[in-house]
Amino acid sequence: MPHWFGCRGLCAVYPVNEGCDTSPGMHNFGIGIITLRGRSMKLARKNSGFTMVELIMTMVIIGIIAAVAAPRFFDNNVFQSRGFADQVKASLRYAQKVAIAQHRFVCVAFAVNSITLTQGVSATCGGNLASPTGGTTYSISSNNASITAPVAGNISFDCLGRPRAAGNAAATCATGNIVDVLAANQIVQVQGAPDITIERETGYVH
Repeated sequence: MPHWFGCRGLCAVYPVNEGCDTSPGMHNFGIGIITLRGRSMKLARKNSGFTMVELIMTMVIIGIIAAVAAPRFFDNNVFQSRGFADQVKASLRYAQKVAIAQHRFVCVAFAVNSITLTQGVSATCGGNLASPTGGTTYSISSNNASITAPVAGNISFDCLGRPRAAGNAAATCATGNIVDVLAANQIVQVQGAPDITIERETGYVH
């Protein structure tokens, strides 16, 4: 007779002729079918896996991700455009801060894929503005991202940091001078990146 370990309740279905105690105390507690062979006990487990519907849905989702997200992830132009947009935003903020700190006008000239900063006593500017890195001129450009200038075209920041239209010598830092002060927020667009807004009253760039 095989050895019985005394595990009460483990003998759920076991023939009498193989030595299983089938007395009333030995009941099936729902833990599986136990087969005793000498001293070994094996728990029969139900095989599990994915259904055909689950596999198909998984393949569909992976296909959608591969078609939509993967091209953008591997497209280096997207990252370069975002990086250039950050440079444009930083340059506009730098122009405003310099105008306030040095009490003069700083003009922003927009080209197809670049911007250049200059300075002067009026909105005509004309003098080179040194870059924060020590360069004698301030200009940034991109090889693969274009810029759409604001509706006002080239702009300038006055001594108070307000945006004005650039190019008018009558716009000065004299008290009360409001020549060419812009009446609406200005939007700068960089290809492949979110719009950059210049607030008309404060010159705040965001």
